Amino acid sequence: MLTALIAIVFAVAALTAIAAIIFAVVVIGIRNEPHAELRRDAPGPIAAISRRVLGVYVAATANDQPREIEGR
Repeated sequence: MLTALIAIVFAVAALTAIAAIIFAVVVIGIRNEPHAELRRDAPGPIAAISRRVLGVYVAATANDQPREIEGR
């Protein structure tokens, strides 16, 4: 009985630690975003991860130029 309780406590602690790490990554990613207008591409990999976690999608604006693909 005691070992099951200890296992549950460790499982909850591990899940809490994982949630805290994900939260920290999202906060760091948000702080890396520019304060003016969001660009279509994220400024870095952490910002890209935080956009995906939060479900943020930045649509292309009229100012965005289509990228040219080499070889076409």
